Amino acid sequence: MKGFPKYIATRQDIEQLMAFMGTPLATPENLQRGHAFLTGLLDTQYYVFDRVLGATEAPDGSEPQYRVLANQGPNEDERHQFILTANPRARLHQMGLTVSQVQGWISDLEGVM
Repeated sequence: MKGFPKYIATRQDIEQLMAFMGTPLATPENLQRGHAFLTGLLDTQYYVFDRVLGATEAPDGSEPQYRVLANQGPNEDERHQFILTANPRARLHQMGLTVSQVQGWISDLEGVM
């Protein structure tokens, strides 16, 4: 492999990326891109609709766990509560990786930066 990989879709692609990052050919920009990619894999949560709140009803908890959005339209009194939850379709899971594996790669990369 020469240079920063065009596509990173598998564990093997990440291992090749990490091998490249340990060479003198890896520029500071490549190191930043690799770090951004790996930290992005740790973003495994998203908001899902939980329930409708009344006009004055308090949310079930505070942010960031709960987020409330007011409806814009004919029912402006209606507010929707969303809850932060794990995303089973997150890229980390699709690639068959664990959080500890990715954190290890991030630590290795930070040692090179």
